[in-house]
Formats: sequence, structure tokens, C-alpha cells
Amino acid sequence: MAPEPPSPQATPTTASHSAAPTLAIPRPLLTRSSDVHERRRAGAPSGHATVGPRPGARRPPSGGEGAHIVVVDVPSAARYCPRSSPGSRATGPSRWAAERRQRRVAVSPNRTPLYDVHVRLGARIVDFAGFEMPVQYSGILAEHQRVREQVGLFDVSHMGEVRVRGPEALDVVNRLITNDLHRVSDGRALYTCMCAEDGTIVDDMIVYRLGPEEVFICVNASNAATDFAHMLAHADGDATLEDEGDAWSQIAVQGPKAPELLERVFGPELAALKPFRLREARFDGATVYYATTGYTGERGAEIYLPNSSAVALWEALEEAGGDLGVGPVGLGARDTLRLEMGYCLYGNDIDRTTTPLEAGLAWVTRLDKPAFVGKDAIARQLAAGVPRKLVGLEVGDRGIPRHGYAVLHRDDVVGAVTSGTRSPTTGRDIALAYVPTSLSEVGTELTVDVRGKGKPARVVPVPFLAR
Repeated sequence: MAPEPPSPQATPTTASHSAAPTLAIPRPLLTRSSDVHERRRAGAPSGHATVGPRPGARRPPSGGEGAHIVVVDVPSAARYCPRSSPGSRATGPSRWAAERRQRRVAVSPNRTPLYDVHVRLGARIVDFAGFEMPVQYSGILAEHQRVREQVGLFDVSHMGEVRVRGPEALDVVNRLITNDLHRVSDGRALYTCMCAEDGTIVDDMIVYRLGPEEVFICVNASNAATDFAHMLAHADGDATLEDEGDAWSQIAVQGPKAPELLERVFGPELAALKPFRLREARFDGATVYYATTGYTGERGAEIYLPNSSAVALWEALEEAGGDLGVGPVGLGARDTLRLEMGYCLYGNDIDRTTTPLEAGLAWVTRLDKPAFVGKDAIARQLAAGVPRKLVGLEVGDRGIPRHGYAVLHRDDVVGAVTSGTRSPTTGRDIALAYVPTSLSEVGTELTVDVRGKGKPARVVPVPFLAR
């Protein structure tokens, strides 16, 4: 994918955040276990499996001639490739690493390497996706404005990362995702969905093409274990999949002054990169990934780096950007920023009950490419007619829409709000909602039930904020 996504519901990068304070931060279904926490702090990868030809091996659900997954079933349904498996190319950590990742159940949440920084900055900490994460520092409105007018720093180290290597790495990944990795060159990124056989969305993610035999994938924090298990179950080809979520931290630098700040730290060449590019860089003696992606609609980059270097980079950015108004931004403002752009949030706007066509993500669904998981089901829905669509709503009469509020047409409930807030930038009450396709045209008049009171609403174009 080149510069900017052509769809208003497109999400340049994925993140599992809820809209605070207007939306409750959801508690995770799964959290990292303490042993995985220690592995993350130590910078060790957490899962490793190999797919490739092996006579007599069990064929994966996705089928395919002459290529099979080399895995062994474990009780948790997680999959791994033991080091000692004949024909395996895996050389990663212990055979139970993938299982530990799959069953992340813990009494207390995990902490990113930047936790102490957040405490120093006075953050309000919440339990999110199994991590103690900052929801706000000085206040959501101030942090939102900082990103729209200056530059903000986000800790998104809770996100998951998967690396795929091997002669058929591109084909393996391409069969897992709806977008087409062969349409971009090395050093480029694309936004995509990953679907189940029934065409519903397992996750949305950013896929980075590092080279002809290597792919790096960023997945949502709350879906990391599920995503990796899904990849292993459907991978088909000569490649190795590694769950590296415990090895990486990630800092997002976003805002109109982000390029200037990034130039001061990483130099002019990286700061001048076009959107959806990725380059290797050096910082603090370590190799990092510099990606010009984001979840705010603003200019900037997301830096993937070893856990041991996270604090040093954060502090370097703070010091270099003092005169630019740089400051920290929590989950609350991250949510209002993405909603103003109409970017989807997994668990709210998209999930295992929605398809890319319903969510306005047809532009990242390449039905003209060879088979991918879910393609047949999506093609059938397209042929039969998409029954509902995710639309933007502007709500009047000072009615702030919230997740789950009913959407009505002539007193009949026809849909529900998936995300909603009062836009800090425009002051208007905005929402994303699923409605029948017949009611999805811009200008359609609807009603949103706000705490028992009907508030007038109108379908409007998204993004809600032009950038």
C-alpha cells in the first residue's frame, strides 16, 4: 500500500484501545503470565514454529499441495515446533513457549519497559489487554490537542509482533491476509485484515515487507495469542513463524511537529520517509525499525526497538522535543484521535461477527488475488449483497453516543453504535455504527437512543476530521 488509505474506515495501524473517559476501558480476557512478563523484560522471543514440506505431516486446514505444517498439538491448542522434530528448521526457545503465550492468565497485569516513566509523569494507570497502561497524564483533551497541534509520545509496547522468514514467507503471509503483499515492494507496509474461513475478521494489522524472504507483522495486543495460533493453523508453505511480542517495545511519535522531532533524533533521511515505509536504524547501540505508520491521522512514525532501549529513546525524544511541545499521550486520547479519523478499533468496530465488506474495508480485501483464508465466504457475501455497513454518524441535540447505544429509523431499532465520543477538535458528537445497507447513504436521517432519549443523527462522511 502506498501513501494514504482510500477508505474512510481504513486503519493505518492497529491498536487495542478503548475510548476513555467516555468509554470504559475493557478488561482483558487473557493476560500475560508472570513468566512471559519476565521474558519480555529480558527481551526473549516467546514462540517459534516452522512450516514446510515434510512427507507424512498432517495437512493444515488451508490445504495446499506439497506443503505441510510441522507442528505438534498441545492441550491448549497452541502450536509449536519442538527443536528435536525431524525435518524442522526451528531453533527457537523451549517447546512450551507458544503454549505459555496462548494461556496468558495471570493474577496481575504485565508492565511495559516504560511503566516507571509513566509513573514519573503522573499517569493514571489502568489494566488494559493484560498490561498496566497509561490512560491519561495531564488530561485527555490536552493530550488530544497536543497531537493535533504539536507532537505526542505514545507507549504502544503492549502490541504483538510476529516475524515470518523463509523462501515462501511472502506467499505464506499472503494466504493469511486479505490484502496483497505482492503489490508492495521491500521496505513498504500495508494495512490488512486477517479473516477466518467464514469471512469474519480475526484481527486487523500492519504487515511490513522486510525483504523477499522476511515479513514483520504488528498485531493487536488483546489478540496476540489468538492471532499467532490462527497463523500457525492456516500457514502453508516453506517458512518459519516466530512470536516476538515479548522482545519488542514500541513508541509512537505523532503530530505535525513529529517530523522535526524525529529528524533531531534519527536524522533527515528517515524523517523524510513517505507514509507506510519501514527502514532499519540504529539507536542506543541497537537495531530498531523506523516505520512511518500511525493511528492518529497525523504525521509521524512508530519505532520498534529492543526493550532495553525503550527508556533511553523515550527520554531522548523528551529532551530533543522540549521546544516543540512534546509530551506523553495515553490510551484515552489515542482513542479520540483515531475515532475522529474513522479508524476501526478491534473489539468495538470489527470482530468475529463482522466482515471486511461490512466494515468498509473492501479496499484492503483483494478478491482478485489467489486464495486466502476467508476469500470464498467474502466473495459469496459480495455476490449476495452486503447486508449492513459501518457508517459515520453526527448526533445532534448534545447527545454523546456511546458504544452499544441503539440506532433507530422511524422508531425501529436498525443498528448499534460501535464507537462514539464528543470530538475534542470539532466539538461535534460523532460515532461509528452498523446500519442496514439501505440506510447507509450519506445524509440519511436516523436516531440514537442516548440514555432513553432519542437524539437526531445523520449519516456523514468519514473521516470526521479532514487532514
